[in-house]
Amino acid sequence: MHHTPAGSGRAGAPVMTALITTWVFALLPANLVPSIVEKLVYQLDVSVTTAGAVATGMTLANAAAVLLSRRAVQRGNRVVIARTGLAIMIVAFASGVAWPTATVSLIALVAGGVGSGLVISAATAAVSATPNPDRATTIVMTVNRFVVAIAFLMIPLVGGGLRELFLILAIPGILGFIGAHWLPRVPEETAAVSVVGTAAAAVSAGDAAPPAPAASRAAAAARAVASPAQQRTRRIGWLLALGFGAWSITDDGVYGLVGVIVGESDMPVADSFVPMIFSLSVFCGLGGALLAPFFHRWFGRTASLAVLLAVSALAKLGLIVLVSPVMYATASAVWGFVFGAMLPLVFGLAASLSRDGGVSVLVNGVYIIGVALGPLVATQLFDRFGTGALAAVMTTLAALTAGVIVYASRFAERTGRPRDPQPPAPTTAAAAAAPIGAQA
Repeated sequence: MHHTPAGSGRAGAPVMTALITTWVFALLPANLVPSIVEKLVYQLDVSVTTAGAVATGMTLANAAAVLLSRRAVQRGNRVVIARTGLAIMIVAFASGVAWPTATVSLIALVAGGVGSGLVISAATAAVSATPNPDRATTIVMTVNRFVVAIAFLMIPLVGGGLRELFLILAIPGILGFIGAHWLPRVPEETAAVSVVGTAAAAVSAGDAAPPAPAASRAAAAARAVASPAQQRTRRIGWLLALGFGAWSITDDGVYGLVGVIVGESDMPVADSFVPMIFSLSVFCGLGGALLAPFFHRWFGRTASLAVLLAVSALAKLGLIVLVSPVMYATASAVWGFVFGAMLPLVFGLAASLSRDGGVSVLVNGVYIIGVALGPLVATQLFDRFGTGALAAVMTTLAALTAGVIVYASRFAERTGRPRDPQPPAPTTAAAAAAPIGAQA
């Protein structure tokens, strides 16, 4: 059987449908956090502190579910895990539709965070098993920005209430439950190599070909003996995860504080100004996602990330210190564009670093922790020390983490995608066992 080499070829329509209907829809709750907090405060009379704590709790529950299920999805249990998460999301958010009370809504949001975390874990591991993880990730992230833009438009059109918001979060879960059937389990070439190698070893010892469970154990043992290149890749995966997780503290910290910064400033703006710049950044993010593959192709990933990270840091600094409405809106648009362009480049790199999806899941999980902690860190800095301290800390942190991300990307470009462990060179008897392994 011919297998498409990693980094070339395309995932088929069923696989891409599965990735989009699971990963994109699982990201919706986190993407709609500003709307969720607004509905809790103004429709259910929940305090701002409680609403913020629930949003943080939902995001941290999401991150915990991603990281705790990492080992399971690396072993290929992706369809079951994704459908379990989708079922939790559907039940949780449907409860919010049926009983839009404060207590039910708060519980539904945290439970939905757990469910979406399981789905994200399964989907981000699955994307690494596609022939071209970079391309698949770019498509998913582009669709993600498009869906977020549509969701922002739909909320007021369908009534704008909390019940309608829960409905928007619940219905896509049904599509995801169906689409999850086509999620890639494990990379085909990895499974084929492992089974052939195990069968060959068995025949050379005079035994019959081992059953599937024995082959799986042998494959796991082979993966446990990591080469120096694989060990370096793991370290780079952790660097990328920690770097992008810390970077997301600056992104979500500053952007989550935009409403407060504008309110505390002397800017002559209407009440609709903050929602307007939120929408502007979302649509500019869609443009950034569409252009990300061209940046990658024309300039390379590392150079593109270096420029985008620098521009993003300057845009966030503008969101803290600018007092002109036009310049402030421009900074918001630039930040949104860069954010949309960065996600495919970073998550595509993570997906390409390991075939079993371990790095991809790790980077996504740590990133979500940063998303949860960002508003908390920024609020404390702003309340205690003011705008100057917020600008200094966030800009410094952005610069440091940008260096880590660029280093990880540069390392990956030098070494390429790591290979799976190869079986020993076959002996004459072992070579005769190859058809047995291939049939298995």
